[in-house]
Amino acid sequence: MKRVIGYASSLRLTVNACDIQLALARHYDPTRNLMLFEVPVRSQVVMQRRNDRMWEDSVSYLADCMVITPQDYATEIEIKVSLGDWKSDAAKDKWIYGLPDWISRFVYAVPVALGIPTWVPARCGVLHLYESGHGVRAEVARAPARFGKIKVPPEIRQYILNRTYARYWERQFARLSVLVAGDRPIQDAA
Repeated sequence: MKRVIGYASSLRLTVNACDIQLALARHYDPTRNLMLFEVPVRSQVVMQRRNDRMWEDSVSYLADCMVITPQDYATEIEIKVSLGDWKSDAAKDKWIYGLPDWISRFVYAVPVALGIPTWVPARCGVLHLYESGHGVRAEVARAPARFGKIKVPPEIRQYILNRTYARYWERQFARLSVLVAGDRPIQDAA
């Protein structure tokens, strides 16, 4: 039996980020696919006018989740927990300037109570999150269209792995230093 989660009437989402990550892991199977959370993505270089001069900028953002298959195709997953949060996504640079060409699919993971609004692009997939007797689950509400057949280039894959790994350890050090009393920097024995 499904129990609806989301912003139905005035109820707030009762699941946390760990529940959602576990639901996505059950759905995408990280034992077969590379699955990472908070993945830094560098998109194309864009030209922007500032102070009457043209400047070259790259569009960068953090993807909530990235799944890379053994065949090196990437699916970006954006997690949204409210309609307002979901609507605000349309104004992000990645939609204005475009996703990197190596992202072959894009999926929103949302509480089932949000449905599929008409303003969500038809090419984007939608996973509905719901609570079952066995925790939060993800179910395909709309399959994503395939944007292209470009595989993740090896240098991009390595960049993603390096930056995600570094980000993980930055957070771990910050968390652990708060937990450990009298934490001092490690000094070389010279």
